[in-house]
Amino acid sequence: MTDRPNDITTLPVQTLEGIGPTLASILADGEIHTVADLRALPASFIGQVLAGVASAAQVHRWRAMALLLQVPGMTPQWAEALVDGGVDEFDDLLRRDHDELTTLFDAARTAGTIPAAPTAGELLELVKATAWLHHMASVRGVVIDPAGDPLPGAEVSIGEAETTTNVGGHWLIHGLDAGRPGRLVVSADGFADQVIDRVEADNDSLAVPFVSVTLTPGPADPIVLDEYDGAELPLVPTRHEVERLEADALRPAELLVVQYLFKDGRSARLISVFRSMVRNRTVTRAYSVPLDRLPGPVEVGRYYRYRNERFEPMDLTPYTVGVARQRHQRLARLQRDPGWATAQPEERLARLLGGRPVEPTA
Repeated sequence: MTDRPNDITTLPVQTLEGIGPTLASILADGEIHTVADLRALPASFIGQVLAGVASAAQVHRWRAMALLLQVPGMTPQWAEALVDGGVDEFDDLLRRDHDELTTLFDAARTAGTIPAAPTAGELLELVKATAWLHHMASVRGVVIDPAGDPLPGAEVSIGEAETTTNVGGHWLIHGLDAGRPGRLVVSADGFADQVIDRVEADNDSLAVPFVSVTLTPGPADPIVLDEYDGAELPLVPTRHEVERLEADALRPAELLVVQYLFKDGRSARLISVFRSMVRNRTVTRAYSVPLDRLPGPVEVGRYYRYRNERFEPMDLTPYTVGVARQRHQRLARLQRDPGWATAQPEERLARLLGGRPVEPTA
């Protein structure tokens, strides 16, 4: 079973049975273009767009099919068969036993609704995937420019989940942890990144939280938070990456730990204890360092400080390295203080250890 839901943001509304070119055109006038839009937008709004041409029951049917299409392995025909058989939420599917579901699909095959029923193995995978999705949460939104016009193709991410906005600027992300706030990052060419540190998702199957984001024109450079520069990284889920670098990319006062000794016996991989966050990626810097530059004995788990182009052994443990990292971060922030440059040594020490603020001298 895949650990990601089906991407319904790329499926046109005509994927669903009962929506032909005429209804698709009316929906497009209301900025409803994809199955994800039907899933995410309120039924009342969709009903207003389709007033006089589709009933509330039809709107409910399409939204239920859109919900089920998020299940990995689900096809539009199987989703249609389930909804016609009275299964329009994850709970409904999970309440049915194997024999009931088999009977439902066999009846749909006999009626010609589906060309073939799922096999026993496929049905088991559908149930397992539905159980997983049932405990996941969703969030949706729209991305617009300052004039209020939608921005299609904008990249939207929350933790490891990513998607892009459709032609109406709408997006939907599913598979998030319910009750665990995520960091929303939105980016688009020609616009400055927008970050919302705490976005709540909900696992209500047909009522999805909505977030509106306005991007302003500006450089598309990603927002970078780096512990080395004193930043505090938010405690949110992210995707982790390792940036592999050579020793000449080391930064002054970098605090490192030996992660790996290469089999060639000539070099080691040292990783920085300072992480950075680029959009929704947490990045760890890893350096390849010749062993003859490291004071011995060189062993996995040993700490070094890089200072004056030399590696100084540090007597640290996984616990005390956290204290050293925090002290480095505090110093990095203090060095940006206008009063730091002219402060006396004792004042600097007091501030570094968490004492009173440094006042600029005349």
